Amino acid sequence: MRIGGHLTVQDLPPGEVQPRPLWAARARLSRAQTRVDRLSVSEAELFELGQTLDRASGVDALGPDHCLSATQYLSRPFVRCTAANIVWTRGAKAIAAPRRGLIDDFHVGPAGVWPGGLIEQDLQKDAAGWRSRRGAKLEIVAGASIPLCHYGQRAFGHFVLDGLLQVYLHREALAAGEARLVHWPFESPWMEDLLTRCGAPASARRVLSGDLVLLETAHLSSALAGHGVYFPGGFALGFFDWLRDRLTDPAADRPEAGKRLYVRRDPDGSRPVLDQDRLEAFLAARGFEVLDSRQDRIDQQAQKIAGADLLLSSWGSGATLAPLLGGARQVVELTPETVTDPWFARQAAVHGLSYTPIIHPRRTARSFQTWRASGRRLIA
Repeated sequence: MRIGGHLTVQDLPPGEVQPRPLWAARARLSRAQTRVDRLSVSEAELFELGQTLDRASGVDALGPDHCLSATQYLSRPFVRCTAANIVWTRGAKAIAAPRRGLIDDFHVGPAGVWPGGLIEQDLQKDAAGWRSRRGAKLEIVAGASIPLCHYGQRAFGHFVLDGLLQVYLHREALAAGEARLVHWPFESPWMEDLLTRCGAPASARRVLSGDLVLLETAHLSSALAGHGVYFPGGFALGFFDWLRDRLTDPAADRPEAGKRLYVRRDPDGSRPVLDQDRLEAFLAARGFEVLDSRQDRIDQQAQKIAGADLLLSSWGSGATLAPLLGGARQVVELTPETVTDPWFARQAAVHGLSYTPIIHPRRTARSFQTWRASGRRLIA
């Protein structure tokens, strides 16, 4: 199988997409042509960050060109479609059209830029583009499929904001048995549990095994390109209403005045919080409860967040469920000096949260002192 350069979904021929039996997919494999049906592209949305971002913590000291100094956020258009004959690669999670190219609309990052080293996990570069590696196993999936998402099969934030967004967008097809969610084996048991809670039990899913997968009919969306995390828009409001219904008890999610939570970062993870023990002691003395993803189930975490009005976390996935907050709906984020993507500032603007980033220095000797100076006013 050969895959060429880069293209957009609009470059593909239109046509009515109908699921066909497995034997038909095998018969057409050598001449598989990707066709697109029911293509919709939303308008970009403009959000003001002025009322969202609390600059009192010293963010302005980073300079006017820093990513957190933006005053507006323009979302990207959201793309949805149903397509026939879609190739999906295991390592790179690349969405492609056989003999055509990589479909940029469903990749994380700018159009035409896809790390070659990532793709080379599944494909080999040659003069004509990319071809499947010798001996790579091709798996053919007949009928209608809903691919999960690029990074959601191993990262909490992407699993919720991208992966579950795919489930939400295609929930009616899943409920009616008209399509199955497809994914490679998960790394963590909580992923299975969360999918079941959100309407995608094991009976509605197919676990893949091939290095390359040919999806005869695929429901695709910008959730595959990380829009749930990096480029949220108005769709995120309905998504979180749906998520709240599945993870919380409405009778128990009334926020307690002044209830505050801290999301503990795994000290053995790739982004540890410097001086976390001292930080937690500082917070505990001020009435914070600690959430620990290694001990608390996802629904327990969601219920506690829905009943609080302030969430404090380190940069990354800790603030994923923050849109469930009630009351003051304030998020304080421990942000590294080197941050280049204001992903949560965008989330806060879309969901109407109050967002305060506190810059977390890289040098251990300064970390707690900086925290104490910046955080005391916020969480006294």
